[in-house]
Amino acid sequence: MTNNKNWLIVGGAGYIGAHVIRSFLKNGLNIFVIDNLSTGKIERIPRGVEFLNLDCNKSSQVNGFINSNEITGVVHLAALKQARESSRKPLDYWCNNISSIIGLLKGIEGSKVDKFLFSSSCSIYGSNGEVNESSPLEPISTYGRTKLVSEMIIKDCLNYLN
Repeated sequence: MTNNKNWLIVGGAGYIGAHVIRSFLKNGLNIFVIDNLSTGKIERIPRGVEFLNLDCNKSSQVNGFINSNEITGVVHLAALKQARESSRKPLDYWCNNISSIIGLLKGIEGSKVDKFLFSSSCSIYGSNGEVNESSPLEPISTYGRTKLVSEMIIKDCLNYLN
């Protein structure tokens, strides 16, 4: 029987990732982290948490890590995330954010992962004031568009991976 308490936090060396790790640990979950440290800091990862320095677009290595650690849940937090910068460096954002979601989903393929949490952004709704999940999707930045496209990729692919 697979341990349903093994979670992979992708982007776990980031600010939010570090808080997610601590919360999951407090709730008795076993945590593993993948981060390429391009913006994250290794010192944010609590001692004792297994860490792999890896781009999540390296799907075969991600898959090996997931399977060897019997991961059943994934939290995806890794992305370039600055809306203004994304307008100046759109190719960087498209390449990084889309290749990471595709690589991670390919890395999940054939594994025991049955829970997947994706950190999207209110940027998918554009400059609308107060928004909720039924608000119109009108991203105005490259960053917002990469998050929206990532949601579409997840919706198209996630049910067919296991």
